[in-house]
Amino acid sequence: MASRGTVVPLAALVAAFGLAGCERSAEAAGGLASPSARAAVPAPSPQSAEGQLATRPDNDLFALLPTQDDFPPDAFLSPSPADASGTGKRKLPETDPPGCATGNPAGFVANVVAAALPSDESDRRTVVVAIGKQTAAQGHAGQIEDWLAKCGRYRTPPSFGGVEGEETVTLERLKPPALGLDEAVSYEQRTTGNVRITGSDQENEVADRVVSVIGGLRGVFVSVSWRNDDDQELALQLLEQLADRVRSA
Repeated sequence: MASRGTVVPLAALVAAFGLAGCERSAEAAGGLASPSARAAVPAPSPQSAEGQLATRPDNDLFALLPTQDDFPPDAFLSPSPADASGTGKRKLPETDPPGCATGNPAGFVANVVAAALPSDESDRRTVVVAIGKQTAAQGHAGQIEDWLAKCGRYRTPPSFGGVEGEETVTLERLKPPALGLDEAVSYEQRTTGNVRITGSDQENEVADRVVSVIGGLRGVFVSVSWRNDDDQELALQLLEQLADRVRSA
């Protein structure tokens, strides 16, 4: 009999900027609370109030992301600039229904900082913060809205190589927090299934949950995702901090 374990799909690490509906009312969704204690948003300078950041080099956007000092001391950061070698080149899997894979076949990329937070379950305490250039007329949040409307539930091969099986992804729209972002959208992504390493008879159970918030301002999008509810306040504070930096850049 195959043994069983639990694995977390790599797709969770990119859920914050996933592209390709199950929608409920705001009352049922409950929404996400804004950070409990926030500094006042600084008034933008005349220069920062005008223009779009989408014309800036990617390394300028990457510099706006959180650094080690913005996380708990024992957090392990994995920064990934948008122009890193191989970024955006991953081949997307076929899904049922088609076109629901996390990612963008047009080569969408983003600047990302992923942080593993100290915990007995470190693989489940991950906060991912991202910033990137808008790649479509409706903006990144609009692309996410389209994805949620089309792909409320879909089946997909495992999100990492060398593994066989099938995962089921369920998306649920949430009410986004009030952070002053343009066209903000939030959703919960749950992934379940059974997979095994190619050539092995050991079957592993996939069980993961990620919450994401995405919004746009000044021609770029900003986003954050987290797994553990205990990390929601930190995640939203980091997103608000990033939005403030975009406003004053």
